[in-house]
Amino acid sequence: MKSKIFRCAGCRHVTAALVVATLVAWPIAAAAQDRRSLAEIARQEQERRKAIKVPSKVYSGQDLKHITPAPLKDTPAAVAPASSQGDAPAVAAPPPAASAADTRSGKDEAYWKKRMDGAREEVRRSEMFTQALQSRVNALSN
Repeated sequence: MKSKIFRCAGCRHVTAALVVATLVAWPIAAAAQDRRSLAEIARQEQERRKAIKVPSKVYSGQDLKHITPAPLKDTPAAVAPASSQGDAPAVAAPPPAASAADTRSGKDEAYWKKRMDGAREEVRRSEMFTQALQSRVNALSN
């Protein structure tokens, strides 16, 4: 069923041309309305900065040196603190035993291994999908 709007073959071309002209002219008209000189923009920025009463805090590397990062909860401590017995090597802390709650809910080593394998497979599939999309983008842009 043909649309009643396009009764003649030339009407479609005229309508398409009007749509394209509108889409092209719109950004140009919007840009023309905001023509301010660089000096005017600089004056406005200077006034804005003068109006600020309390300057914002700028963090540098010096500010962050005294902060120690939080230890990761998933990994056991690799090295125990040095002992007071001279040059004795520090011994790694043993990994904690599986808690009773983990064992009861079925979250033992096999559960986590299966879950990690599934996550790794999902990452692999996502990477392949990303490569396929990039390939399509490259093919379309050439």
